[in-house]
Amino acid sequence: MDRKFYDTVIGLLDDLNIHFRETEVLKVSLETGKPVVKMFLTDSFCFKERDLSEAPVVPCLIIFAMFDCYAEDKFSLPVGENFKSRYERILNNASNSNERLSLITGECYRLIRLIRNCFVHNMSGIGNDGSTFHFQHRNNNLKISVEMLHLLYYTIVLLVKGSYAVSTRGHFESAVIKYYGKLQRYIAAYGNFSDDLCSLHGGLSAVTEEFNFKVGSRYCVENAAYLIIFNPCEGSEMDRMQITENYRAIDSIVGGIDYSENGTDYLVNYSGNSYVIPLEVLDENNSIRLSELEKWKKILKGL
Repeated sequence: MDRKFYDTVIGLLDDLNIHFRETEVLKVSLETGKPVVKMFLTDSFCFKERDLSEAPVVPCLIIFAMFDCYAEDKFSLPVGENFKSRYERILNNASNSNERLSLITGECYRLIRLIRNCFVHNMSGIGNDGSTFHFQHRNNNLKISVEMLHLLYYTIVLLVKGSYAVSTRGHFESAVIKYYGKLQRYIAAYGNFSDDLCSLHGGLSAVTEEFNFKVGSRYCVENAAYLIIFNPCEGSEMDRMQITENYRAIDSIVGGIDYSENGTDYLVNYSGNSYVIPLEVLDENNSIRLSELEKWKKILKGL
């Protein structure tokens, strides 16, 4: 399938008012030493509980069909292969390449497969008390809150889109890992999860988060200043960029309001490229190795 197919399906979900609130991006310009925040609206993908409670099967089948096509394309899966075998191939690919996003793709495929099979083969046995769904079919079992079901759907849409509110490969990967980690921990604690794959693979695989990436609102300093620090004794691998701005978004609880998911980014132009560098990846000296900048390069396509 080409990109247009996936964009069309995601557009259909928007038309059905099936959305999930994406990260809000706020641009910060430092003028005469004072920060000026410029707000603009990002696309919102925000599932509404009303839509799920009235026809919960609709978003599941649409998203599963899209995700199945995406997995077939990405991992060159044989046409007509059963869903279980497809999951096995995705997982083998992740193991061979040590690629975390492939592992997350496989585990999300495993979950949406279970939910899809329950809707198709045992819809009358699906429990829904308004806040939690209980999916049961043969040896498959999953309890999941409406919020976490929203999160699963959004993570899948994010994987298919291949882009995030902040357009760098690093932001996209960090967001997917953050969202999946939250979903995986919830299911491990409350999901009572089991399926026909547990005997071979156990529960959902955990993925290590390298740092605490913030996905609430991200404040991007547009004119951040920096220094390049060369270390001739150690070689270019140790050369660093040091951000010299002292601006950072409030990321704690203040006056009873929780800002803990606020993140700060620094937009810098260096050596002919633009980079959006998260505060979370800087060391205690507000610096980052030049060799680590590539994943934070701004992607111009689609902006």
